[in-house]
Amino acid sequence: MTNWNFFDARAKIGRHTKYTTDDVSPWSAEHLLADMDHHGVAEAIVLDCLSAESSPKDGNPRILEVVKNEPRLHPAWVALPPGTDELPAPDEMLRRMRENKVVAVYLEPNQHAFPLSDWCVDELLAPLEEAGVPLFITPDEISRSGLKVDQTDWPAVVELCRRFPQLPVIVS
Repeated sequence: MTNWNFFDARAKIGRHTKYTTDDVSPWSAEHLLADMDHHGVAEAIVLDCLSAESSPKDGNPRILEVVKNEPRLHPAWVALPPGTDELPAPDEMLRRMRENKVVAVYLEPNQHAFPLSDWCVDELLAPLEEAGVPLFITPDEISRSGLKVDQTDWPAVVELCRRFPQLPVIVS
């Protein structure tokens, strides 16, 4: 293998619900690693498509199995606001993340239909900030006339960063 220095901070594995063919995106660790090799990527933080698109409850544990024997692939989980009761309480989730070497948390506020407001996400973010877990927020864009239009609630992102100044926040 060539000595590459690239690190992909948002790779996905699994079958996307919005695509109908298998060759559009990597759907297994082997496919992702081949794609990474082709593009010169040494390591990646990896999400399961199921987590990002519809069910973190089912996709988060699945990514652990997919990447467990692949040292170049680092698992990440998608989180939901605690009020949904779909995932463990924030402290328990953080414990499980440490136990399973999950390196980051992603929020998909548009995909999972929740705001970044204090009443909705602060109970989740406080323990992540304390533990120094990187938080990735997926921006919101729509296509209009072939152009991508940013619909991200940037004031909410800025306010979240002000509430949690020690939390590493990446909008990606």
